[in-house]
Amino acid sequence: DELEERVIERTQELQNSETRAHSIIDNAPDGIIVIDEKGIIQSFSPSAGRIFGYDSDEVLGENIKMLMPEPFHSEHDGYLERYLRTGEARIVGTNREVIGLHKDGTEFPMDLSVGEALLGNGHIFTGTVRDITKQKQMQEKITQAKEEAESANVIVNTTLENMGQGIIMVDDQQKILIHNDKLV
Repeated sequence: DELEERVIERTQELQNSETRAHSIIDNAPDGIIVIDEKGIIQSFSPSAGRIFGYDSDEVLGENIKMLMPEPFHSEHDGYLERYLRTGEARIVGTNREVIGLHKDGTEFPMDLSVGEALLGNGHIFTGTVRDITKQKQMQEKITQAKEEAESANVIVNTTLENMGQGIIMVDDQQKILIHNDKLV
């Protein structure tokens, strides 16, 4: 009777733990993908589905390389095999920017972090992915705006210096904002 109660209690603890884990994975804003030692997708979170454009039933049981453009698509299994054979980590345990492949064939930049765990007599790898397309676009706009501002500044300075008369611009506090050397 006591053994049966302990089994029931332990079973309930395991179910609660599994429910918590699923809740975390299902509600995480970043995509979470779990693969086995052969690169076969074991788990694919709803956020991963939104990022890559796939429903989980389209990817479960498939090789993770389906989410990668070339040359990574062709090279992935070799990376995984080399890691398992040598323990040399190039991606496992790191966070890096990589290129993902959307279901519609478009490539996009993403952050990837990969962790590893021993499960039974094998390894599983958990990848956390975040689409950084918008951040990259914003970064590009900022860079472009800075370049345009620098170019405009060069034009203004050149124009001021080439004018035949003195030019000065002040703000409402009478602080000099710009001037040319003709004022001296």
